[in-house]
Order: sequence, then structure tokens, then C-alpha cells
Amino acid sequence: MFPSTLDDSRRREYLAALGVPIFVARRVLPGAAVSQPLVPVEAPTLNVPPRWQLPPPVMPATRELEAPNVLQQSAVKPIVADEAKSTPVAPPRFACRLMSLAEQGFVLLDLGQVPDLVPGEIIHLAPSEQQLWRHIQRAAGWVCGEPEPDFMWPRAVKGLLGDDADTARDMLSSWLKRQIPNDQRLWVFGESLSPFLDRPHRLLPSLQQLLLSPLAKRQLWLQLCQSTNE
Repeated sequence: MFPSTLDDSRRREYLAALGVPIFVARRVLPGAAVSQPLVPVEAPTLNVPPRWQLPPPVMPATRELEAPNVLQQSAVKPIVADEAKSTPVAPPRFACRLMSLAEQGFVLLDLGQVPDLVPGEIIHLAPSEQQLWRHIQRAAGWVCGEPEPDFMWPRAVKGLLGDDADTARDMLSSWLKRQIPNDQRLWVFGESLSPFLDRPHRLLPSLQQLLLSPLAKRQLWLQLCQSTNE
């Protein structure tokens, strides 16, 4: 065994730090060498003040929030009577054309928001709309009769009645009642016309919408196929 350069007290400190139990005889063993008195090794004490004696942590200086001065706030602006009035709603503008389909009912075409025309002037469809309308008639097997004079709003009652939406609904409904029997089916091409109708109808996309959306053409074809099976 290699000789140890540590004295017995240092050796016990290392063994205690490593967790190795140290056995010490409580009585003199026969034949054993004379043992030195065991002096307990005290752990070093750190000069740490109690927790309640620690100095308070230094916090960064914060700026105190100033209470708002109510007197310096601007006064609430009173509501003027003119500003409280709601923006006037523009009257509806639309035009439609009614055509007979013989035994298959009637069709109502949305002509869009046309400007004011000279009395007796006819609204002409665009070439692309005319071609699309001929294809629809051929696909559905429709034979359209002569169209009625176009219904234009608000020129239909200009200077006689109001031009609001309720008046437009009443006037268009009365006009259709004079042209269409109650038992006849009505095909309406144009979703914008539906709010002004008070009778049952089959709503379809307008010609303008059909030209812009291939999906709308597919939906139209499905509805036409469904109507032929009814």
C-alpha cells in the first residue's frame, strides 16, 4: 500500500465529503494499536445574514403615472340635428323585359340599371347577351313571343308617385298581374328583380352574371334539366 501523505483528520474529512461511513471502535480491542481521540470536524460556517436582514433589492426607478386632468379634457361635441339625420337612400333603378313562352309560362329578363331613355326607345341587349339568350332558348326548347314594352324604374311613374322600393314593388307586381295569369309559371333571369316580386317564380342568374361565371351557367343548365322532368 502506498503511504498516505494525509493525516488522519484530513482523511476523515475527505471520506465524510465522499459519503464513506467511518467506523470507530467504542472500546479498546485486544491487540489493536492505541487509537487517537476522535475530534469531530465542524463544517465551515458562512457569514450570511438572516433573510430578514438582507437589504431590499434595488428596483429601477419608475415614473409615476399622472392622473388625467378632467378639466383639461375637451368637452364632448354636441350632436347637431343635421348630422344626426341618416344618409338618404338612393331609389332603386332597374329595367326588365317580359316575354311569353307559350305553354311553358313567361320569362322576365333583367336589363340592368339603364339610364333615362326617350319615351318609346327600346333597350337593346349587348351582342354577347343576345347570343347567350338564343343559346338558352335553343337548349331549353323555348319559343318566345313578342316582348311586352320594357318596364323601367323609376321612369315608369316619374312625377306621379314615389320612387322608393315599396312603390317599385307595388307597381311591378301590378304590371305583372295584368300580363300574366295566376296559374302561369314565371322564370326570372336576375336576382336583383326578386325583391320586387310578390308572386311565385323560378329565380335564375341574369345574363350578365352568366357571361361572367361558368359556374352560373352550369347551375342554370341543372335547373332547366330539373324543370323538364317536373
